[in-house]
Amino acid sequence: MKLLPIGIFLMFCHIMAFGQTTENNQEFNDSISGYTELGETVVEAARNITNVNKTIVFPDQAEKAASIDAYSLLKRITIPNIMVGSGQVNTLGGEDVSIYINGIPASEIEMNSIDVKTITKVEYIDYPQDPIYFGAAHVLNITTKKPEYGGFTNVKAIGQYRDKFSYLAYLMSKLNYKRMTYDIILHNSFVETNKDGSIINQNFKFKNGKILDESQEPIRHYDNYESLAGNFRAVYSSDNINISNTIGLFYADFPKSLESSLISYNNYNKLLNSNSSSNAKYLSPAWEGIYSFNLPHDFVLSFRGTFAYSRNNRNNREWLDNEILFDNRIKEDSYNYTANLGLKKSLNKAGIITFTASYSGDNYKTHYNQLGVLSSQAIEQQGISPKINYSLPISKVTLQLNVGAKYIRHKINETTTSSFIPLGVLSGYWNHENHSLSFDIEATTNDIESGKLNPTLIQYNDYIYTQGNPELKTSPEYKWDFSYSFAPLKSLQLTAWVSGQMLHNIATMQYVATDNYVIKTFTNSGDYNSGIGMLRATWRPLNGRLVIDLMPFIEYSRISGINKGKEVVGRFAGAIFYYLKNWNFEVYYNSDSKDITSDGIKTSHPAMYGLKIGWNKENWNLELLCANPFRNSWIYSRSSFTSPVYSYNSKIIGEQDSHRYFFLTIGYTFNYGKKVSHDTLNITNTSSTSIL
Repeated sequence: MKLLPIGIFLMFCHIMAFGQTTENNQEFNDSISGYTELGETVVEAARNITNVNKTIVFPDQAEKAASIDAYSLLKRITIPNIMVGSGQVNTLGGEDVSIYINGIPASEIEMNSIDVKTITKVEYIDYPQDPIYFGAAHVLNITTKKPEYGGFTNVKAIGQYRDKFSYLAYLMSKLNYKRMTYDIILHNSFVETNKDGSIINQNFKFKNGKILDESQEPIRHYDNYESLAGNFRAVYSSDNINISNTIGLFYADFPKSLESSLISYNNYNKLLNSNSSSNAKYLSPAWEGIYSFNLPHDFVLSFRGTFAYSRNNRNNREWLDNEILFDNRIKEDSYNYTANLGLKKSLNKAGIITFTASYSGDNYKTHYNQLGVLSSQAIEQQGISPKINYSLPISKVTLQLNVGAKYIRHKINETTTSSFIPLGVLSGYWNHENHSLSFDIEATTNDIESGKLNPTLIQYNDYIYTQGNPELKTSPEYKWDFSYSFAPLKSLQLTAWVSGQMLHNIATMQYVATDNYVIKTFTNSGDYNSGIGMLRATWRPLNGRLVIDLMPFIEYSRISGINKGKEVVGRFAGAIFYYLKNWNFEVYYNSDSKDITSDGIKTSHPAMYGLKIGWNKENWNLELLCANPFRNSWIYSRSSFTSPVYSYNSKIIGEQDSHRYFFLTIGYTFNYGKKVSHDTLNITNTSSTSIL
């Protein structure tokens, strides 16, 4: 693929972008002098600070020097409340954590390309009051130091080998001058593989009494993929006004995907060769900006807007021997836009109140040309969500109440449905000396994706069609979690954590038989309950040169109704880090996992383990990863589903993290300009965004 001319791209960015973010010398209460005024207890254990609903960690020089990207650093500093995976961060209960860098929403590409040595502190916040987070439930904010003028350019290349060689390349350049900051982020990737596909055993029971057993095993698979992503951000910051705009562009090309499978029907003694091929192109420009103002009388006002357009072209073909099953050319246009408003007022000893309101819209227009028959499908969705957060300190306890709602309107072709989703969350936080305790109790209803409501009958494969149910009802949902942390030594942190989830009258999938095929649809049936309990111990002996992080789990999931089932499993995750001068070493292990979803699908994933060896000196950083070196199987997931009409067992084959692979990463950072003489340790209030 020929890459877009960088000069034209940057000229377009400069025309569109004039920037925002806020970096105030004054600290805001999620940042957090507001809490100090309220007289909370601050507990310091080693380099960690627990402050009401916030955990602050100051990474040391060895951790930063050994980390080749921000995700690597997050793993090393071992914040007790979160789990860091491949390109994502979740709470211990699996909920998403919104990631910010200097108060600006950070993309996965930015996390992979930032200069880690500029990071001064990392904050994890539950239900933050700062309006720049616009009501997010869980936030991770990374603070970096800022030179008086100048900046850095960070270049990183990753070569990976599974069954074929692939590469990823990152470039991030940051320039600070007076009140302005400019960021350019570019990413290019190329992936080629012969290992993909599914081994599937299916059982169909049709309305006319016919029973069909089908087995499918891939013979050959080939995939080719290349993508280019880039964005430009301009940020202006003063004491009271902060403006940022970001524009981004994403382009992906799937020039070829080909799969051949052997299909057998045991009941009819047939052995058939199935083939499928596809190619696709995606183009998506986007814009996002956030504007923040410090107003008189302790008011803070923030606004965030986004817009993205996507043009997708896909060609899919499937044939069975000489019979064509699919010949579908799809063109899709989609528009996504949001508007967010946040307003905070400090009431001094009476607490803090924050109001946020969000509006979002999604429009999809899809054109199908299947076997020469033209059809189209239009999906529109709008939603509005107001929330109020009130925080009240009572002695050494701080209570928070989040109350809000979301109204969603779906329109699929000529069918319109709507749903109302209330939200209520009560949280409590207590800190004393080397102890901290927190709890959350949440009551809401779950959202129903528009796809589940789509009444159009769409062919899924040769024997399955899909059709949504506009009559689906939302399910009442209740969540709770409890966390207790204790630091008996400066070098030892212990955490106990339990959580649960209950859904009533869930919207679960159902298969309905006809004479010649089955229809996958959805209905309200049964309850879903899940829970997790965890102990976590992090020990840092040898003055922190050795870090041992251990986490045993027990997980429970159960569904009743038409897709009933249950899973109880214990598992373990752990990592050991060691720092020796310019070298660093990491050994990690995550045991296999099992669960059952609210649709009744049982899934399992194999264990993952590996060894990382890193070397760093001045501006150079190298890392070698050897993952799952003794695993020969390409199966990274097993799934099963059982119903009276349709059931299956599948083994998913592919280049996922559970197979044996090797990474070699080389990074170099160019620094220029005049730097500050000390790290910026106060938490900044920033407002901006990063797309793609």
